Amino acid sequence: MEALARIRDHIGHLSTLSDSVGHAANEQSLASEEVAQQVEMGTTEAAQNASAAMELSATVEEIARAAGALEQTSTGLLALSARFRS
Repeated sequence: MEALARIRDHIGHLSTLSDSVGHAANEQSLASEEVAQQVEMGTTEAAQNASAAMELSATVEEIARAAGALEQTSTGLLALSARFRS
């Protein structure tokens, strides 16, 4: 009888350990899902940043072209006004 009681106690201990392992596995699974979501969010933000950088680059190029056109216009206006002063 004593041997059966010890076996029952060991089985109870193994059951407790098994429950603990199951609980830890569930927690690890939840943490893995959260990490995956964070990685996905980071990837999305990186793509948005890249898109914004490309738009900014295009805007800067547009501004540079507009500045060049304004410079040509001002040069032309200066030459035209010089003719009227003479």
